[in-house]
Amino acid sequence: MGSSRYFKQAARFIASILFLFSLVAVSTELLAQEPPAEAFTARYEANLPKTSLGGFMAKYKDIEGVRTRYYDEGIGEPLLLVHGGPWEGTSSANDWSRNLEGLSKEFRVLAPDRMGTGMSGNPGRAGEQEFTELGQVKHLANFIKAMNVGPVNIAAHAEGGISLFLALEYPELVKSLVLFSSNTAAPRVGEDSHEEALAECPWEVYGQEIGPWIDEVACRYRSLSYSDSHVTEEFIASLQVMNLDPKVQWTRFYRDGGAGEPFRSNINEWHDSMHARIRDKGELMIPVLLIWAHDDPTYPLERSMALYDVIATHNASVQTLIMNDAGHYAFREKPDEFNYAVIRFIKAWSALGEIG
Repeated sequence: MGSSRYFKQAARFIASILFLFSLVAVSTELLAQEPPAEAFTARYEANLPKTSLGGFMAKYKDIEGVRTRYYDEGIGEPLLLVHGGPWEGTSSANDWSRNLEGLSKEFRVLAPDRMGTGMSGNPGRAGEQEFTELGQVKHLANFIKAMNVGPVNIAAHAEGGISLFLALEYPELVKSLVLFSSNTAAPRVGEDSHEEALAECPWEVYGQEIGPWIDEVACRYRSLSYSDSHVTEEFIASLQVMNLDPKVQWTRFYRDGGAGEPFRSNINEWHDSMHARIRDKGELMIPVLLIWAHDDPTYPLERSMALYDVIATHNASVQTLIMNDAGHYAFREKPDEFNYAVIRFIKAWSALGEIG
């Protein structure tokens, strides 16, 4: 398993380099700097309808120099949805497309593409150290401030679990937190079956041409789900448009070239220090709901309970919920059930005066 992953990463790095040389037949000096977002304005605007789902239209906003794509629906109490997935075009706020309608009836829902994912831009070359979780945390904080909505309630999935660290680093911006199947937020305990679940998925180097790699993306969504009916052709087509954007190749080029080091290599130590702040100093005292899906191969129950133990050391306002017959994308598989859990959680703690 380990050697296979190594060769995949090496192949992807080589593909990124080859793409950049084919993209611009210019000097090495020019390759060192990604074109500014303004150079892609026309393409971004043209792709908005192609990448917007659920009957909603995404928008763009400049957030401290990072062009950020986001959904903004509903009125009232602010709820920030933070998607999961790695630094790829196939990771985006479109993951929440089946939740926007229901949640926007109760809240003002804001769902951005995290920095460096989806159609949101990358940090500037000068800000290369921001190609990290810490950089994405700062970007989310800047997004909340720019939208003038803080403090917000947050619901986050998988890598969106950086929201836990957002609540620690910017406590004035977060008033409640829902974390779903987040290995990013949880202590790394227990064994998962992530690689076994994806064993039958084809693997192809992501390239600029439409090709077999999109079959891998679809396979990953389906294989990690208990029910894959949510993996529609429209959903996959939107991911394809985003992932073929040249911006994504620059993301890979920087990340594969070591952007964000040495922080990225020490990420587990940073996670441990964040957990210590919660466990030993009681820094996270807002209401927290941890949701676990019974049939999620990526996130064993031990991790959810380990995170619960860390938070519950000082925080009596932490709860857990298990969704049955549901996988890694339970919020898409069972949107009404997930939405109800989030709405009930926020409204219950608001009624008790814990969420102001």
